[in-house]
Amino acid sequence: ALGYAWKHHSLIHRDIKPDNLLIDETNQVKLADFGVARSLADDFRLTLAGAVVGTPQFMAPEQATGNTDIDTRADLYALGVSAYYLLSGTYPFDGPDPISIMTKKVNESPPTIRQRRTGLPRPLVALVDMLLARKPTGRPATPAELEQFLVALVAREGLDLDGVATRYSRPLPTVTETG
Repeated sequence: ALGYAWKHHSLIHRDIKPDNLLIDETNQVKLADFGVARSLADDFRLTLAGAVVGTPQFMAPEQATGNTDIDTRADLYALGVSAYYLLSGTYPFDGPDPISIMTKKVNESPPTIRQRRTGLPRPLVALVDMLLARKPTGRPATPAELEQFLVALVAREGLDLDGVATRYSRPLPTVTETG
């Protein structure tokens, strides 16, 4: 979904989080809630310059500063936080209020997921850590680049993705299409 939105519409979701990832009856993940999405292809902006948009725990550091020069790598960071949360039950950064969370994101490197959840496969730890790179240049440049990385990782490691998903993650909400 992120790859399609970025490739065809230069769209940044800006609020990737487990609550916005739904699984249908065929076990396909659907991306929901494009309410704060922004297209870089459009000249107009739905939010003011410098406005912070998104859920603080899932925001990329560059988003947390109100930087208007963000791209799809902010969504990939949020995808990394989502994986971190689903695998460990905790956020890389948390605090009593949004400002403290965003300040930590900007000034600190996130703790590796291995510090919060032991026994995860090394490639999965490396993937989550890569997505949580504080600087956008440390993350894949596009969802397509992330997909290429994942395909190569699965081939190299001989991973059973269904087994990894079942064994290490908490269930996402299931949604069915009606009508």
